[in-house]
Amino acid sequence: MLEMPRAMRTRLLWCITLVLLCHPRLGSQTVTTQLPPPGQPRAARAAVGLGGLPDPDLTPHPADGLPDELPDDPGQQNVLPEAHVVTQPATGVPVKLVARTQTRASLEKSNLYTLDGDVVIYYRNYIVHADHATYDDNSSEIVAKGHLMIDGGPDDEHFIATHGNINVEEDTGNFFDVVGTIGAAPKPHTRMIFEAPNPFAVTGREVVQLGKGHYRVIHGTMTSCMLPKPDWRILSEKIELNNGVAKTSNGFFEAFKMPLFYLPYVTHPVADQRNSGILLPYFGNNSTKGFVLGEGYYQTLGRSADLTMASQYWSKRGWAPNGMFRYRGLGENFANVRFHSLLDRGVQESDGTKLNQGGVDLIADGRYMFGPKTTGVIDAEYLSSYVYRLTFEEVYAIAIDSEVKSQAFVTHEDRDRWVGLRLNRYQNFQSASIPGDEVRILHLPEIDVDAADRRLGGVDGQTPLMWGFSGSAAALSRYDFPSFRTTASVPRVDFYPRISVPLHFDGWTFRPQAAVRETWYGKSQADAGLEQIPIVHKEGLARTDVEMGFDFRPPALERDFSSPWLQHFLKADVRHTIEPDVQYRYVTGINNFRDILRFDDVDVASNTNEVEYGLTQRLFLRNARSHPCKENETPGNGAESAGADAQKDAGAPGSNPLAVSGWAQNSGNMANGSGEATGAAVAQAAAQAECGGGTRDWITWRVAQKYFFEPSFDHALTRGTPNPLDTTLDFTGVDFLTQPRHNSPVISRLRMQTTTATDLEWDLDYDLKEGKITSSNVFAGYQSGMYRFQFGDSYVNVPLGYTPLTTARPVTLPSPDARNPFNQIHLLAVHGAASKLGLSEGVSAAYDLVHEQLQYGSAQAQYNWNCCGIDFQYRRFSLGSIRDDTEYFWSINLAGFSNVGDLTHRISLF
Repeated sequence: MLEMPRAMRTRLLWCITLVLLCHPRLGSQTVTTQLPPPGQPRAARAAVGLGGLPDPDLTPHPADGLPDELPDDPGQQNVLPEAHVVTQPATGVPVKLVARTQTRASLEKSNLYTLDGDVVIYYRNYIVHADHATYDDNSSEIVAKGHLMIDGGPDDEHFIATHGNINVEEDTGNFFDVVGTIGAAPKPHTRMIFEAPNPFAVTGREVVQLGKGHYRVIHGTMTSCMLPKPDWRILSEKIELNNGVAKTSNGFFEAFKMPLFYLPYVTHPVADQRNSGILLPYFGNNSTKGFVLGEGYYQTLGRSADLTMASQYWSKRGWAPNGMFRYRGLGENFANVRFHSLLDRGVQESDGTKLNQGGVDLIADGRYMFGPKTTGVIDAEYLSSYVYRLTFEEVYAIAIDSEVKSQAFVTHEDRDRWVGLRLNRYQNFQSASIPGDEVRILHLPEIDVDAADRRLGGVDGQTPLMWGFSGSAAALSRYDFPSFRTTASVPRVDFYPRISVPLHFDGWTFRPQAAVRETWYGKSQADAGLEQIPIVHKEGLARTDVEMGFDFRPPALERDFSSPWLQHFLKADVRHTIEPDVQYRYVTGINNFRDILRFDDVDVASNTNEVEYGLTQRLFLRNARSHPCKENETPGNGAESAGADAQKDAGAPGSNPLAVSGWAQNSGNMANGSGEATGAAVAQAAAQAECGGGTRDWITWRVAQKYFFEPSFDHALTRGTPNPLDTTLDFTGVDFLTQPRHNSPVISRLRMQTTTATDLEWDLDYDLKEGKITSSNVFAGYQSGMYRFQFGDSYVNVPLGYTPLTTARPVTLPSPDARNPFNQIHLLAVHGAASKLGLSEGVSAAYDLVHEQLQYGSAQAQYNWNCCGIDFQYRRFSLGSIRDDTEYFWSINLAGFSNVGDLTHRISLF
């Protein structure tokens, strides 16, 4: 053999190099002899040729258009099956065939691959496992048998079957003896359940896949429980699943392998969505209501609204209709309307008469943004009968509330100026035994104008003067049982301009201020004593007052403590501050106080000459080190608001109760107009939140008192009854002015937040003149993980007021020392949550220390399996002769399907 010259060898090497560098690269093929190990980037793996040796030419390249990571394969085994090169189809979809043995038969328009032994086929996000399979590269049809398992697809399906066929390009197929789930994407393990109807699990003799999101189950079952031993399931000869909803007829509901009832028609959402239909019936028993049987209907009204209408039948009282409308719009727009009622047929009294305690309670609240600066809000309630609330309201705090407040307003904000139009209705029931014994005050309507304090002459003005303005124009009316009534519309116009001069020097603050107030009334009242009912006069009156005063605040005293024992005990530095303040106020010109009709706080302004002095102490904790937030721990340094903003941006409308339609279901969240609600932004903000860092207001304690230089308020006081004046409305917890006096009670406001899990507040009013506590309210709360405790003690010792009934009846006025004490203790202790696996328990109680009686008590126990749970609650009301009953509530909770029973979320302790 002749030797090639060295120069020729050099030229040939350069030619080969240039050809390789300049040759266009063709589309590569995906070939490998074994599955890649999970978690290893595909680009870092060397492809293996048919002989099992590394083949650099078959190494994946970014130009292939293939992902770095292949789909996780649940059937991966440590084997070395034989791989075969498959030409990419015309659509460019990569296909990978893996098997121990493979053969290829060339057909007229396609290649037919026959695979045997540990077969795995990858197509898009499909992963198909089987013992034996054939694949047609033209039609993308796979026929498989023996331990068939299919994962992925557009619906995240997971099917295990004996045999079947699937067209992975058209998403159609036919499978036999199937067990699997639809819509169950892999998620982190969690101990919480009942969050969504996914996964939707099915079993069937045959499952037909008719396209994306369309399946038919023949002779099978459906459930939201984990297989193979579901807590509950629905059995039917044919189940049709399309557009995220599974429908069937002539089915049977089975729980714990026991058939419970027949379902003529049922729909069950597969996705997290709402669905119209008939709700599952519920029933219970009550000592006042008797046997309770209820049914309802749920109707979706587009993507952002729904309506629920239902009715209960109480064997002892009659029909009780109820309903709810919900709307979630763009941004923060929303509307809720709910009502409950009773068409009472009456209870038999001892004298043979029937007592009707029926009524209607309707509540509406909503918000609508007319523009970036204009907002409309409604928060309204209509209660037809106070006896109905006392007797049948299920929430204790609402049952004992005698006030009904309603308001609707539209406000326009332009920088620091506000213009609003509002309608108000205030109703206070004075007695449950006397029909019509109430007070009603209406503002129909009222226009309010407010301007925040600003510098006179503009922002860049040289003058130190600040000015502000408040004003209103209203049409008012009032009714007091039995015979005091104004006309339907009493006009009132109020102007309140003010001016101030804020002065600052070396930490000292002094703010003198002055104001003039002019108020005109279209009607007035005659000056009357306690034994008389005031008479409304047609003559109007004008009220003019001049106000002067100042706000004086010395520099705050502060000291830092950072001793080693504090660092060890509190894990933080401590700062103590003392903040004194003095406010003086003088008002004159209101000489017709007794002639003014009373509607709201504008009308109780009086002459006064007073000074308020107080001292506020604060303890701040500064934690130098932060840590990732734990469960139920409040983030700091703005993380909390970031999470709230993320939730708002996600459009989350809040938790929605489960309702079954169709027996059908309303289990999803309503989407707002900007898109479907998701929790991704909220979860991301929570994951990034930090706790423990920054500075926290640990303890705040304010003590204050007022001194009145004019003890009679220029004859504005009426002896023998409490007198609400604007100078005392927001200062103390009670109306203590029953006679002239110089000193107000001393108020103490203590707030503690020792950790992010604890909260303590104590508001105390102590009357030095009488030497007794007039008001004391204590609230303490603790929440950590699944434990939640709350304690409250409300004590009020108010003067006993007097309300005349008629002008002719002689009366005996109460003595100035007559008191009306009130003292109640509230307790709540809960371990668990609505979605906690296993046992959860809780108690709640309200005890009256004055009457030494348990007015309310409830105890609830709950036990949850993997997808169903049982709740039982005992409740006891004892509200005198009006209400004395015992109630038992129960519920069977089926995850992703429905609740059966009468224990609703509204009265549940979890």
